[in-house]
Amino acid sequence: MRSAVYYAKVSVLFLALFLESYFLSQVIFDFIKSQQFFTPVLNVYGIIVLLEMLLIITNALMIGAWGKWEQFVFTPVPIITGMLLVILPINKAYSIIFILLAYLLICYDMLLASQLKSQMLVFNPRLVLKFTSKAITLIFSLLSAILIILNAQNHPELNIGNKIGEIFDKYFMPKISYQIDTKVDEVTKDQKQKLSAFGLDPGQVEIAEKSGLFSSVVNSQLSLKDTITEEVNGLIEPYKKFFNPIIAVLVFTLLQFLGSISYFMYTLVVDLIFWAAKKTKFIKIDLEPAQKEIIHF
Repeated sequence: MRSAVYYAKVSVLFLALFLESYFLSQVIFDFIKSQQFFTPVLNVYGIIVLLEMLLIITNALMIGAWGKWEQFVFTPVPIITGMLLVILPINKAYSIIFILLAYLLICYDMLLASQLKSQMLVFNPRLVLKFTSKAITLIFSLLSAILIILNAQNHPELNIGNKIGEIFDKYFMPKISYQIDTKVDEVTKDQKQKLSAFGLDPGQVEIAEKSGLFSSVVNSQLSLKDTITEEVNGLIEPYKKFFNPIIAVLVFTLLQFLGSISYFMYTLVVDLIFWAAKKTKFIKIDLEPAQKEIIHF
């Protein structure tokens, strides 16, 4: 007979898994909708790493509820439910198929972890929970790839040329502008006569330079965004049908990398977390005699 304390702990962890899964899925979905695949979004990456690490830690603490069937319900159900609430409005049929596959994947790795746990004399969270932790990071990486494919029909096609043009204007044009400003300061009197093409009276150039007006006029013309957009979009036009799958693979790889960081951070703190859980009696340890199997001829 389970105690009230047992159900209270399970309820808290169950709710935590659901909320962490939901918010992580929402962050990934917002990242996909932003289409900022070519611009590093460090704050979003940091949130993803943090939420995945918290999800893995909560999953680890749920091991106190493992039994004959509990681990196949208490861990995967809140995780897939949080994901389902985010992706279901996009495409119901594919969402349900993906959720079922995610559930089976978590349960399979949970089965491996349970078998390993039953064979160990001393519980090692880093070793036992390796399977389930990596399964969790994998399904969220798969979620990102699925979202790109499903979301493609609901949002305008990604304008790659425009994105590259924006990046060029943001990171390279200031340097070019600086070089031009430097050269402008060095122009000779004869060259100033040619500046009338900018709409400036050559006789007023020095006044404009001192006031900073000339630099602002020159800089306002320095944008290659439209040219780059047109050229890049022209180059990739024959390959657009391959773009979404390629982006899906790239984002999947990115999420796998972020998941690896989350898992690494988890391995650094999991022993301390379980030590604290034991000290606070959140997790209890019982000892029972066991026989060790020795294989020989």
